[in-house]
Amino acid sequence: MEFKLKYDKLVENFNNIKDFMLKKSLRTRIMTQFFMVIVLIVIFFEIFLIFTIKNYYYSGVTGIIQSQAKYSAKLYEIHLANSSLSELVLDDIEEFYSEVNAQVQILNNSGKVLLDTVNGNQVGSILSTSDVISAKNGSNGSNIYKNSISNKNELAVSIPLNNGNEQVGIARFIISMENIDSMIAQRYLVFFLFGFFVIIIGVSISIFMSTKIVNPIEKLTNVALKLADGQLNEKADEVGDYEISKLGSTMNLMSENLVKKEQLKKDFISSVSHELRTPLTVIKGWAFTLQPEAKGNKLLEDGLSIIEKESDRLGNMVTELLDFSEISSGRLIMNKELFDLNELGIFINKQLMPKSSSKKIDMILNYDETKRVMVMADRDRIKQVFINILDNALKFTDEGGVVLTDIKIEEDKAIIEVIDNGCGISEDEISLVTGKFYKGTNSNSHTGLGLSICEEIVKAHNGNLIIRSVLEKGTVVRVELPLEKGDIQNEA
Repeated sequence: MEFKLKYDKLVENFNNIKDFMLKKSLRTRIMTQFFMVIVLIVIFFEIFLIFTIKNYYYSGVTGIIQSQAKYSAKLYEIHLANSSLSELVLDDIEEFYSEVNAQVQILNNSGKVLLDTVNGNQVGSILSTSDVISAKNGSNGSNIYKNSISNKNELAVSIPLNNGNEQVGIARFIISMENIDSMIAQRYLVFFLFGFFVIIIGVSISIFMSTKIVNPIEKLTNVALKLADGQLNEKADEVGDYEISKLGSTMNLMSENLVKKEQLKKDFISSVSHELRTPLTVIKGWAFTLQPEAKGNKLLEDGLSIIEKESDRLGNMVTELLDFSEISSGRLIMNKELFDLNELGIFINKQLMPKSSSKKIDMILNYDETKRVMVMADRDRIKQVFINILDNALKFTDEGGVVLTDIKIEEDKAIIEVIDNGCGISEDEISLVTGKFYKGTNSNSHTGLGLSICEEIVKAHNGNLIIRSVLEKGTVVRVELPLEKGDIQNEA
């Protein structure tokens, strides 16, 4: 059970790391992966070098001491084999080990210390270290251990002493490894510093590589975003690595094709819209002309009335398409003049009053009667925006509802707010309603261009169109127009 909990925790941590990495940008992931690879390689080689260096020095010292020990054992066998170990110790005979710069212990075959050239307290003690055990069995033995008193590593080499074919004792040579360990530590420090600098260089290379890879992609992304925003004349750089330059040239080819098709669409809409106006005018004119002749014929009167109304509706659609064509092609011309927004609001309120009365909607106009709100703008275009917003409010407000129009000044802006308690707009749609050809779930618009054209007209006046709405509660549409120099707000 405990193992399963630890395993589940490990899997959870791994998934968290994976999710964290996936959420990171491409640049960060490339840098992180480069860094991790370099660090792992450095750690691997550091560990390899640490063990190799330590083994090299320890093996070298062990080999030297073993050679000296063998030489001493050979001297004993040749020159002193006739003397017993006790005689050697009593007579203090040291010819066979005097050339060895080490602590020397003479042991009998039981491992009992008979002589210690450094620590006399060891005499009489019985040793059972691995090197002594090997020597008891007739083999050379070595052992590296930590001295309990000095807390330093020591190397002990034990070798059997023979008299002919008979083993008579053991010679044990001990040296301190302090200097060797110090030398190894210095090498470790060099390796660690080298590894650190390798990591620094690796990080620099990873930053360089990620920048080299990501920067062109970011540039292409920015170009793609501009193309998506409708800036079709934006061009991508066709430089860099083959794949990146190829992608750039492909993107440029795509934008050129989009420009051509967009222009074809605009020309088609403009041409068709202009061509439709003439027959529409003729149809409406004849419907109006024939209405007096149809007096008394109910069916004919209704038919001609329907033809006239539908001609008006189709005419409005054509007007919207022409406006869209002008805006899209940059041919929208503003004939600015100084006029009072209050007067325009009163006029439009009266114009739409019959529609509000037919739906039993209370339409209220709120403004300061003591002051005029003078703006420098295209009167007809602002009127178009005003009517479109109010018409939408009336369209989507149920019978018995309220539509409030508020005209005011806030700081250096002229504000038109149209507030209704209609069906409202969902959060998902709020950012889409000003898009071209977007009709919405509750809309009965025929082109889906009304609010899009309104927004473009307001932007052309350096203003803002802001929509706030709560579904089933109502909508607020706010138009902000700048009060430029020369605008006057004086008493009415």
